[in-house]
Amino acid sequence: MLKEIWSAVCEPPKRRLILRLLCIYLIVAVPFKTLDLLPGLANIRPNSALLPVYGFLFGPVGAWATALGNCGYDLITDSFYTSSIAGMAANFCVPLFMCALWLRLFGKRFQLTNLRDLGWYTLLSAAGACLK
Repeated sequence: MLKEIWSAVCEPPKRRLILRLLCIYLIVAVPFKTLDLLPGLANIRPNSALLPVYGFLFGPVGAWATALGNCGYDLITDSFYTSSIAGMAANFCVPLFMCALWLRLFGKRFQLTNLRDLGWYTLLSAAGACLK
């Protein structure tokens, strides 16, 4: 898995994919900055729905995109604090955890081919949400 994480940054096609996914992440995240539940403490972030999608479908590339997207979101919206570094780490680890757990359980890349896979997808997505 470490080789895949490093190759996602080193290989030019994967870097371009990271940039595309990062742009999608920011397009979803930035317009919803105004949905604060408790100003300065909690807000609604629809971009959190991208974590399992990026993790399962893109693996380490998706993990880099969510981590950099979270950091970029904080920079763009003037909400970058030292805690943003921990947020970047969490947004990197959660999709990577989902991808690694799927590979460990099934020994193959992610595919939704039946209801059993859909059940596992839902369970692993919920586990990733609990981690975050």
